Amino acid sequence: MRPIRVLQIVSGLDIGRLSGGAEYFALRLAVGLAPEQFHRAVYVPTWHATDTAHAWRQRLNANGVALYGATATSTPRTLTTQLQDYRRALDAFRPDIVTSHSERADLFNLWGKFTHPAHPRSVRTVHIDQQWTTHPLFGSGYEHLVAPVAFDAQVAVSATIQAILERRWLARILRKRVHVFYNGIDADLLRLRPAATPPSPITTQHPILISVGRLTEQKGFGYLLAALRRVIGSHPVHLWIIGAGPLEQTLRDQAAALAIDPYVHFLGWRSDVLALLPHADLFVSASLWEGLPTVLLEAMACHVPVIATRVSGSKEIVSDHATGLLVPPQDDAALAAAILWALEHPTQMKQYAQAASLSLHRYTFENTVAQFSALYHRLLNVQTALPTRQ
Repeated sequence: MRPIRVLQIVSGLDIGRLSGGAEYFALRLAVGLAPEQFHRAVYVPTWHATDTAHAWRQRLNANGVALYGATATSTPRTLTTQLQDYRRALDAFRPDIVTSHSERADLFNLWGKFTHPAHPRSVRTVHIDQQWTTHPLFGSGYEHLVAPVAFDAQVAVSATIQAILERRWLARILRKRVHVFYNGIDADLLRLRPAATPPSPITTQHPILISVGRLTEQKGFGYLLAALRRVIGSHPVHLWIIGAGPLEQTLRDQAAALAIDPYVHFLGWRSDVLALLPHADLFVSASLWEGLPTVLLEAMACHVPVIATRVSGSKEIVSDHATGLLVPPQDDAALAAAILWALEHPTQMKQYAQAASLSLHRYTFENTVAQFSALYHRLLNVQTALPTRQ
C-alpha cells in the first residue's frame, strides 16, 4: 500500500517566540510519523526570519518533511494570499489527510476539504481549553454547529479539553467521540540518568524558582510576580523567567514597581531549557488556562518539584500533595502560600518530585505519534487498531 499523505497546518515556525506549544506539537508530529508509512508535509501561512524558524526548516528538510506556504519572506500577507498559497500546497502535495492545530488553521482545513477536488480528510487537534476568545460569538456557533459534524476526527491533548468538546449539544446528540492523545515528552528523557548540572547563568545563594512560557496573558506571569513579592518578604528567592513574548516590558515594569526586580531574571527564549531546569529548587506554572504543558512534564522528568495552577491539563499531570502542589489560578496569595510551604518542606517536595518522575510513562510523544498514526490509517479504512496509552 502506498504511504498516506498527511499535511499539518501550523501558524509559524518561530517556536517559543511567536509560536507556542501547539506548533511545537505539530512539527514534532510531522517529523515523528514513520516515513515508510507516511509522506509528510507542513503548511505555514506566515514566515518570520528568525534563527528558530530557520532551524526548524532545516530539521524538517533533513527528515524528509515538505514545507509549503510562506517560507522565505516576512512581508505581511493577506488572508486571500494565504488561502491562495494553501490551495497551491494542496495542488502540489495532494494530501489524503490534513491536520490543523489552531483556530485559523481549522478554517483553512475545512475550506480545503470542501473546495479542493481532492477533498482530503480533516483532523482537528485542540490544544487549549479556551477557544475563540477574540471572536466569542462566531466561536460559539462554530464550536456547537460546525466543528462536531465538519471534521472527520477531533483530537484533544487533555481529558479536560475532551470533556469540553463532547459537552457541546450537537456532539452529544450525534454521539461524536473526541480522541484524547496526550501531549508528551521524548521517551529518552525518562530513560536518561541525571547528568551533571552545567554552570548556572546566574550566581545566587538563595533558592531558585523557574517558570517557562511565552510572555502572554495565558501564562499568568503577572500573578507569579505578585506572589513573589509576598514570598520575598519572608524568604528571599530568585525567579528565572524563560521565554519571550509581547508582555515582556509590561512584566519588567511590574517587577520594578513591586521592587522585586533584583530577584527577577528574564532569560529570554532559550533552547537549553532542559539544561537549566536542574538548577531550580522549584518549577512554577501560574497559567490561567492550558492544554497539556510539555515543560511541566519536562520539569517532572528532571526531578524538579513543581507547583501549578489547577487548570485543564496541569491538574491532570499534577496530583496535589502527591506529585506536586496545585493552587487556584489568578490567586497570587494562594500561589505565594504554596511557594512558601514548598520552601519550608524540601524533603516532602523531593518525595513529590520522585513520585512525579515515576508517573510520566504515558506522557511520551512516541505514544502520541503512534495514536495519530493509527487514527490516520483508520480514517482511510486501513485495518489497524488505535493503540492504548502506555
